[in-house]
Amino acid sequence: MSTDTTQATHDAGHDEELNRIVGEEERTLTRVQKAVANRVRREVLSGPGGPDYDAQLLALRDQIYEARLEDVPPLIEEMERLTEVAARRAKVVEGAIDADSPYFGRLVLEEGEKKREVLIGKATYIDARSNTRIVDWRDAPVSRIYYRYDEGDEYDEVFGGRDVQGEVVVRRSLAIGARLLRRVGTPQGVFIRNQEGTWRRAGESTQLKGGQGAAMRAGDHHAPVESRGRLGIGLDDGRDEKFLPEITALIDARQFELISKPDAGLVVIQGGAGSGKTTIGLHRLAYLAFQDPKRFRSDRMLVMVFNTALVRYISRVLPALGVNGVPVVTFPGWAEKLRKSHLRGLPENYDSDTPAAVTRVKKHAAMLRLIDDLVNDVADQLDRRLGAALKGLDGEDAALSFWRDNDRASLAVRLGRLERWASESGTPDRSDDADLDLDVPLPKGPRSVPLRHAIERTVGSARRDLLDVASAWNDILTDEARLHRIFAEHGDEYVDDDDIKTALAWCTERCGRVMAELERHREEDAPKEKKPSGKKTDDDDASLRFVGDEAPAKRMVARRRSSDDDGDDDDDDDRSVGIDGAVESDPAALDREDDAILLRLVQRLRGPLVKNKERVRYEHILIDEAQDLSPVEMAVVLGTSTKDRSVTLAGDTAQRLHMDNGFRSWAQVLAAVRSRKPGQRTQPLELTEVEPLRVQYRSTQPIIEIAQAVLGPLADPESGNAIRPGAPVELFRFAQSGEAVGFLGEALRDLMRQEPRASIVVLARHPEQADIYYKGLKNSEVPYLRRIADQDFPFKPGIDVTDVRQVKGLEFDYVVLLEVSRASYPVNDESRHLLHIATTRAAHQLWITCTGEPSDILPAELRERSF
Repeated sequence: MSTDTTQATHDAGHDEELNRIVGEEERTLTRVQKAVANRVRREVLSGPGGPDYDAQLLALRDQIYEARLEDVPPLIEEMERLTEVAARRAKVVEGAIDADSPYFGRLVLEEGEKKREVLIGKATYIDARSNTRIVDWRDAPVSRIYYRYDEGDEYDEVFGGRDVQGEVVVRRSLAIGARLLRRVGTPQGVFIRNQEGTWRRAGESTQLKGGQGAAMRAGDHHAPVESRGRLGIGLDDGRDEKFLPEITALIDARQFELISKPDAGLVVIQGGAGSGKTTIGLHRLAYLAFQDPKRFRSDRMLVMVFNTALVRYISRVLPALGVNGVPVVTFPGWAEKLRKSHLRGLPENYDSDTPAAVTRVKKHAAMLRLIDDLVNDVADQLDRRLGAALKGLDGEDAALSFWRDNDRASLAVRLGRLERWASESGTPDRSDDADLDLDVPLPKGPRSVPLRHAIERTVGSARRDLLDVASAWNDILTDEARLHRIFAEHGDEYVDDDDIKTALAWCTERCGRVMAELERHREEDAPKEKKPSGKKTDDDDASLRFVGDEAPAKRMVARRRSSDDDGDDDDDDDRSVGIDGAVESDPAALDREDDAILLRLVQRLRGPLVKNKERVRYEHILIDEAQDLSPVEMAVVLGTSTKDRSVTLAGDTAQRLHMDNGFRSWAQVLAAVRSRKPGQRTQPLELTEVEPLRVQYRSTQPIIEIAQAVLGPLADPESGNAIRPGAPVELFRFAQSGEAVGFLGEALRDLMRQEPRASIVVLARHPEQADIYYKGLKNSEVPYLRRIADQDFPFKPGIDVTDVRQVKGLEFDYVVLLEVSRASYPVNDESRHLLHIATTRAAHQLWITCTGEPSDILPAELRERSF
């Protein structure tokens, strides 16, 4: 038991208020349980009681047929009255009362001189004999009073068309389980029954309070010195906790060296949630821009983050650090735009049902080796073509030597350099060589005419036949022998033979559909296109030629027809007959993972990426939450760095959100991407190893302890500690969601009244759970409530209701976790990572709630002392 809870514990024998309130509630529960038991006995002995309204309505109908004309109106009126009564009665008896937990709230209402008791449960139950009235929290009008008003409030509501005024004399939230009263929540305090059956008054941790302004705000990163607190946060609440004002004062000498070193190569900042790794990365970017503004211009730097919420947040932070105009992007959005600009004609839409096995294969580090393997095959084929074309010509040895000495460049750049080398003037044109660190000069001097013509013919045909990115993509994803060989050499236990078989079947069908549609588009546009010449044009950069010796249409159509048993036209593969007899066709679509593969192929086959006819190259790249990028995605991004390769990676292996993204460890990913920059085979990226950040600045020590505990075997044994104490993390258990809504509604209303500038997030595992609780809290009239469904956080005070996958990288003053149960968080690695992410969003206080049994991922001590 925590110190705070221990200090708050009172002996029931000396707490008159506790004894009075608990005694009242236990007597009420006994009365209700007795009434339910008696009702069950009566129904067992005599069957269901109550009037037979259907029989009475039939009798009235018969009377109307036989009645005199003047007697018909009262009979009809009686018939209408019985119909309404029957409808209300149907609602009353709807649902079954759970004897173990019959209700979760109790009201005593005073209307004029009349007092009445109303119990709030998950089903309606009325027993006039025992004066027991339980109403369904979901649709009973009177339940609005429970959710909207506090004890002592006056209410004015309309029930059944009647205006009702009164006062809430008593309002209490209750936890009843296994027929026992376990918790009573009142304005006078929260009373808890322990395992031994003794009642105690709970401590302050059962209230949300004191955390307003604890979480980082965007503008606080560069606040005036006199107002700064933890990592630049202003502390204006008079607390004694004061922290060093500058970010540079919160890190050691080695880490400051990484921030301030202009050319540090590849820097990896590994740190737990709230350790300041993102802040250090942003300050490093700002430092570089300050030290060398000409080189580190805003348009020559890139910040890549995990989600759109972080895009908006960091876009506000950078101006506060004195840096404006730096593009802040997510990988999917950035990659989609570049893929569309480089590869025209591919589908615009993405498949939403990609199997997990396909994702694992496409994001695995072995995919980089697949790409390398294909590119090497194409390079070998080019080498053989050149050897055959130049055989016996004057200058053959010099030409082949020059070709082979440029093997660190992309194939397109190598072909372009060879073509320029063969020109009569030999004028050095290094426009294609920027950032490639090519040491092979372009020698001047005339070449023999036969040699020059042979090179021009070979280069022209090679560009037409061998540099088609879309077909290379199709080849590596559908070549069964290559896939099995590369994964056997570079794979691991995360991708097995079944995964490869699933991926092959999926990709063969999907890639075939894409390539067939692409070829149809080409045929439709063919009359508009000019005949290709041997010389490379701007259109060649965006075209989609096939890798191989056959034309794309012939090869693809032949492949698709060969798989048809009946020999029908290949278009029929994608078509079916609809209910109206029309031919329907599923549109071709890409998987999201294809963008990275296609862009990597562009880099390896054609050279650096291009935007608005200029190379996409950055003097500094900051990748936040880098552990959620796959090795293929990481290679594409690092491929846009300049030759100085100033890169910062910030991440935490404990906060992985995607289990299928191919990231296993920093060592594994860096080994996969360091050895190659687009067009380079031998020169590695310079790597600066970084000590992990050990101090946790965001969350309090109790929160960090829970966050590490939920990781279990995945936790880093050398993880850091928090520097701030705080309220204990509490677990609240409820019998049903309505009980949880009532409890949270009251707590959140109180919090917003006391701390209107606080930021709170109510987090569910799944969006559907968030929808249910948002609706319940809205009906409870919780103020400043927002449903965040697509990372559209406003970064303003208030209460955001959302799911865990929306909040990666963000922080809040308070966090309330919903439904942390065995069903929502089973014992597996994904649940551990998600729950770790969820808990570490809290800067000041963390509550955990659940209906049913709490997740076994939670520490046993917390489960045992739950409320």
